[in-house]
Amino acid sequence: MSSALYLVSDQPSFNLHNSVDYLAELYSDECQLPALPFVRRNLRQFLAEGFSGDLLAEAIKRTAMAPRPSWYYLNAIICNCRASHIFSLDDFLTKKHHSHGEDLPY
Repeated sequence: MSSALYLVSDQPSFNLHNSVDYLAELYSDECQLPALPFVRRNLRQFLAEGFSGDLLAEAIKRTAMAPRPSWYYLNAIICNCRASHIFSLDDFLTKKHHSHGEDLPY
């Protein structure tokens, strides 16, 4: 019998980006805004709707680069993604690539 160590689990691996705590802290740190209860509630709802944590993290980083970062700015990015049926960072980057360099409104 081999003494090699194997990690075997039928539990899905934990993705930090899918953690509301991680996303709320990222929002607070990047945007210099408090992660109030409504922020956490909405982040939880976005995850429940099927938005990937990686996409939400990217949206938070783009919000932080806005002239006036705010929850409304972040929410607008997510609403635009929802309307365009973009739920993952890969979808977002693919859509951006297919726009031929034209900056998407999010």
